[in-house]
Amino acid sequence: MARADAAHAVDDATECQESMFAKSAVSTSLRLNEHRYDDGTVTVTTVIEVPADWPLREGLLLSPKSALYRRAMRCLLADGASTEVRDKEERDNLPVVVTARKETTVTDTVWVALSDRSSHDVGPWRQQLDTEGYRLTLNAPPALRRASWDVSLERDGNNLLDPVPKPTQLTDDAVYKWEDLHGAEGPELNITIDAPWRIRTVARTGQYPTNVLICAAQAFAVLAVFVPFLISRVRERGRHPADPRLRVLTVVVGIQLSIALLNAADFGLYNYLTAKTYMDQLLYADTAISSAYQQVIAAAWMLVAAMIFHLGVTRHLARARFTLVPGALVAGAAGWMFYHSDPRHEVLLCLNGVLTLMLYAGTAGICLDGWRAARGQATRWRHLAVALGVGAVITAMTLGSFLKNIIDTQHSQRWLLEDRSIDLSVDLLNYPSYLGGALVFTWWIAVLAASVPVLTNLPRGHMRSSVRLLVVILGGIALEDWPDWYAGIPVSLVPATTTVVLLTGIRINKSHALLNKHLDPVPPGATSPGDTIGELLSQSSQMTLNRLRATAHAYHSLEQEGRKLDAAWKSTSDMDAESYRQKGERIEGNLDRLSDWPPPSDAPAVAGPRGRRRRRREATVVGRLPDGVTPVDVAMSLGPSASPWQNGLRASLYMTVMSLPVMCYLYTADYAPSWWTDQFSEWFGPLWLVYWVLMPLLGWAACGFLLGFFWQELPGRRGPVKILPIVLAYVSAMLLDSFVRYALDQSAANYQWGITGLLTIALTLTSIAMDASTLRAQRASWATSWSPLASVYRLGAAHTGLALIVAQAAAIVSLWLQLRSGMDASGGQGGPSSEGK
Repeated sequence: MARADAAHAVDDATECQESMFAKSAVSTSLRLNEHRYDDGTVTVTTVIEVPADWPLREGLLLSPKSALYRRAMRCLLADGASTEVRDKEERDNLPVVVTARKETTVTDTVWVALSDRSSHDVGPWRQQLDTEGYRLTLNAPPALRRASWDVSLERDGNNLLDPVPKPTQLTDDAVYKWEDLHGAEGPELNITIDAPWRIRTVARTGQYPTNVLICAAQAFAVLAVFVPFLISRVRERGRHPADPRLRVLTVVVGIQLSIALLNAADFGLYNYLTAKTYMDQLLYADTAISSAYQQVIAAAWMLVAAMIFHLGVTRHLARARFTLVPGALVAGAAGWMFYHSDPRHEVLLCLNGVLTLMLYAGTAGICLDGWRAARGQATRWRHLAVALGVGAVITAMTLGSFLKNIIDTQHSQRWLLEDRSIDLSVDLLNYPSYLGGALVFTWWIAVLAASVPVLTNLPRGHMRSSVRLLVVILGGIALEDWPDWYAGIPVSLVPATTTVVLLTGIRINKSHALLNKHLDPVPPGATSPGDTIGELLSQSSQMTLNRLRATAHAYHSLEQEGRKLDAAWKSTSDMDAESYRQKGERIEGNLDRLSDWPPPSDAPAVAGPRGRRRRRREATVVGRLPDGVTPVDVAMSLGPSASPWQNGLRASLYMTVMSLPVMCYLYTADYAPSWWTDQFSEWFGPLWLVYWVLMPLLGWAACGFLLGFFWQELPGRRGPVKILPIVLAYVSAMLLDSFVRYALDQSAANYQWGITGLLTIALTLTSIAMDASTLRAQRASWATSWSPLASVYRLGAAHTGLALIVAQAAAIVSLWLQLRSGMDASGGQGGPSSEGK
C-alpha cells in the first residue's frame, strides 16, 4: 500500500496537467447576499466536467477517506498539492459527483462571510473587501486553466463596478454572465461590486480596530443594562434594612458584569497583540511574559467559576471566607497548570471539565434556589446534590459537543490533505475563554433566577427602586434575542429602550395612578390623612384587605340595584314616586358610607335586601375615598393579590398558557428536526439548545410578569387601560430598532413585529383575565366572573373601550408589518460566529 501511494505521488504532476482538461467546460456562479446580514456573504457553486479518459476519474467514485479520492479532488479544486488549510471557507457538504458512461461532473458549493480586509480563497475565486467594495478575482486551479469557463453573478441589488472583461449578457432576472473565458495563464476576470456604507466602513477601519471595538461593544452592551441596577443599589445603602437575598442578587449581577469585562479584556487584548504582531512572540517565544499572560487569563476564568460555584452550592454549606479563599488558590494553581511545561491533553481536558462543572453546577444551584423560593420552600443541603448532578450531566454533554465540533471542523478543513491528523492543543488551552465568551449574553438567566427569592419576599409598602429597575431590564432582555446586532456591532437597544420608556411612563403617570391618590377628610374641612391609598393598603392587615374586597362586592351590588331601579322607573309608570325616592336615597346613602376608609365591617349587610343606611359612621373611619373613586376601582387597581409577586406570577401564568400555540408553531417552523441534532455539533451545543428553547417562552412569561408586577402602579382602573404603557414601551423599542436597521440598509427581524402584535393581543386578554380574577377574589361563591366583569367594564366604558381600540390597533399594525415584509422567521439579525484564538 505504501508503494502504491508513492507511485500516485510521483504521478501527481502528470495527472493534474492542464492538457488533460483542455476540452472540459467549467461553470461557476456567484451569489452575493448582504442586504439581510451584518456581513456580506458570498456563495460559490462550481460545476466541473471531467473527461472520461482522466486517470483519476475512478477516484471520484471512492470514499472521501480514500487517498485516491483526495488526490483527484486536489486536482479539481486546489493546486494539486493543496498543503494550505482554508479556515474561512465554509462547506456544508462534500462535492457532489455524478457520473455516466461518457460524462462525469463534480459540483462543489462553498461560501464565506467577508467582514475584514484580508484576502480569502474560496473555491476558484480570490475575494477581498476593501474601501471600494467587494473585489472578486477568478483564480482557476492549475489543472483547469485551459478549460472553458462560464461565470454568472447574481446581483441581489448590488451595483457592478468596472468588471474586466465586461459581461456578455444580463438576463431578465438580474444575472450577469461571462461566457467562454480563456487566457494564456488561465481565465482572467476581475469584478468589483459596490458595498453598503456600513460594510465599507468596516473595510476602511480594518480588522484590528473593528474587532477590538466589537469586544468593547459587547462589554458596554452588558454594562449599559446592568450598571444602573448597581448604581441604584449604592444609592439605597442605609435606607432599607439589610436583605441577604438582595445581597446575593447584587453579587450575581456583579458576576455578569465581570464576565463581560473579562471577555472584553481577553479577546480585546488578543486582537490587539495579533494586529501588532506581538502575539506570535508571546505565544511561541519561551519567555516569562508568554507564560504570565496565558496563566492570568486562565486563572481569572477559574476564579469566576469558583465564585459562581460558591453562590450556587457551597454558600449553603460554609461561609465565603472558607470557600472563596481556597477557590482563589485553586484557580491560580489551575492557571499555572494550563500553560506549564506543555501539559498533556488529558490534563487540559480534566481542568476544563472542573471549570465547566463549577460553572454549570453553580448556575444550577442558583436556579434551584429560585425554584424553591417560588414555591415558598428553603434550599437544603440535600438539594445541592441535584445541582451537582445536573452540572455533571451538562458538563459531559458540553465537553462532548465541543470536542466533536473541533474534530469535525479540522476534518472539514483538512479533507483534501494527506496529513489529516487532529491537534486539540490550541482549542483546549483556550477553552476557558471560549466558554466565558458564550456566557456573556446567556448568564443573565442566572440573574433572573437569583431575583426570584428577592421578589417573593418583597415587603409590603415602598418597593426598592433597584428591584423595580431590574424587573423592567429582565423583561426587556427576554423580549428579543439579546443583544441587538447592527452592522456586526452588539447594542442593547431594545432592552434599554423598553426600560426607559416603561419607567418614564410609570413616573409621568404616577400622580394619576389610583393608589397614589389621597383620601378626602371626614368630616369635610378636616385635615386629610397624609398617606396615599396604596400606602394605607400596605400598612393594613389581611382583615382590612378582605373587608375591602367585601366592600367592593357590596358596592358593585348596590350599583347594579340602582341601575335596575332607574331602568324600572323609566320603563313603567306603576312605580310610586315616593317609593322610588326612598329606595334611591337608601342606595345613595349606603354607597356613600361604603366609600369610608377603612372599609366598614358590615359591608355585606349594608348591601343586603334589608340593608339600611347607618346613621353613624364607625369610629375607626379616618377618611373617605376621593370623588370619582369607588371601592370597586380600588379593588381592581389592587389586583387579585396585594403582593406584586403574586400578581406578576398570575399574569405570567396566563401569558404562558396563551403562548403555547405560538410556541408550537415556532418550534415546528423554525426548529427543523435537523436543528435539534445540529446543536450538539456546535461549540457548547447543550448551552445554546437550552437557551434558544427557553427564549421564546421566557419572552411571553416576562411580558406577563411585567404587567402583573406593576399592576398597582400602572395608570388606569381596568386591565385594558393598564397594558398601554407596556405596549407603548415594546412598540417604541421595535420602531427604533426598525429605524436603525433601515438606516443601515439592514433588514429588520421581521418575525419580531408579528410577535409584538401577538403579545399585544395576549396582554389584552391577560389584563381581562386579571380583572376577572380580582372579581373572583371578592366573592368566591360566584359561579363565574365574566358576568360581573361585563358590568364593571360598563361602568368605565369610555376609558376601557378606548384602551381596547388603541391596543388592538397596535396589534393589527404589527401583524400587518409582519405580513407585508414576509413570514421569514429567521429575520436578518445575528452577530458574527464564535470567535477563536
